[in-house]
Amino acid sequence: MAERGDRAGALQRVREAADSGHAGAQAMLGSYYAYGIGVDRDDAQAMTWYRKSADQGEAEGQYNVGVMLQQGRGIGKDPVAAAEWYRKAAEQGHNSAKYNLGTLYAAGEGVSRDDAKALGLFRRAADAGHAGAMGNVGSFYLSGRAVKKDEAQAYSWFLRAAETGDARGQMMVASMLSAGRGVTKDPDTSRTWLIKAANAGLPIAQGQLGIMYLQGKGVDKNVPEAVRWLRAAAERGYPPAQGLLGILYDEGNGVEKNLVEAQFWWSLGAKGDPSSPLTKLRDTSRERLTAEQRAEVEQRVKAWQPIPSPADQPTVGSR
Repeated sequence: MAERGDRAGALQRVREAADSGHAGAQAMLGSYYAYGIGVDRDDAQAMTWYRKSADQGEAEGQYNVGVMLQQGRGIGKDPVAAAEWYRKAAEQGHNSAKYNLGTLYAAGEGVSRDDAKALGLFRRAADAGHAGAMGNVGSFYLSGRAVKKDEAQAYSWFLRAAETGDARGQMMVASMLSAGRGVTKDPDTSRTWLIKAANAGLPIAQGQLGIMYLQGKGVDKNVPEAVRWLRAAAERGYPPAQGLLGILYDEGNGVEKNLVEAQFWWSLGAKGDPSSPLTKLRDTSRERLTAEQRAEVEQRVKAWQPIPSPADQPTVGSR
C-alpha cells in the first residue's frame, strides 16, 4: 500500500512539474502514458507531452517524438519527420537518437540511404556505450558495408556488445566462435554465449539451443530440455521452433502426443507465409482433426500474441 502511495505521489509531482512547464518532467510524463505507468496507456497523451518537451529543446522529448512518429503511435507514421527529431536529439548527444537515426540511414527510411552516415552514427553511439550500436558496427564490418570487410573487427565489436549484456551481441559472438570466423573456433565458449543469449530471451538463440539438445550436438541429448527451449522460442514467435515443436507433438516425442497442439504450432509458424514448409504440414494435418478441433485451433491462433523479446524496434524512453 505504501509503495502504491509513493508511486501515486511521484506521478502527481511529475504532473505538477510538467504542468508548470518543466521540459524534463514533460518527457517523463509522456513515458508514463507511453508505458501505462500509474496511468492507463494513452499514446495520444504520450505524444502530446513528448511534443511539449521537444518544443522546449529537451533531447529526451525530441527523441521520443521521433520514436512515436517512426512507429505511428499517437500520430500518423512519418519516418521523414522522425528522422528530423532524431537529428535534433542526436545533436545534443542523445545516444539512442544517434542509433535510431543510423538505422533510418541504413534502411533508407525517411532519408536517402547512406551507409557511411549510418556507420558514423553507429560508431558515435557505440563509443558512448550504446550496445545495439556496437552490434551494428560489428555487422557492417562482417558484411563489408561502408567499410572493408574484417571479421576480426566484427567479432571485437560483437564481443563489446555481448559483454554489456546485449542478447544479439551474445548470439553473434556464439555464432562466430562456433564457425571460427574472426576468432579461433571454440565450441565450449560458443555454447556459453548462446546460453546467455537464450536466457536473455532471444528467440533464435533459444531455438538453436533447443535443436542442440534435440540432436545431442555439443551437449548431451535431452529431449525434455529441447522441448523447454523450443517452446520458449516458439512462444516468442520464432517459426522454426514452432515447426519443430509441432513435430514433437505430432510424434509424441518428449511431450504427450497431441494433434491439436501440433496443428496449432504449425498454423502459427506458417501464418502469413504460403511458401513456408510448415504450410504443407498444417494443411495435411488438418484432415486428421475433427471440426471441433479445427475450430479450437483457429480460435487459439487468432487470439495468440507472442511473448515480447529483445527487439530491433526503438524503445520509447530509452536514453
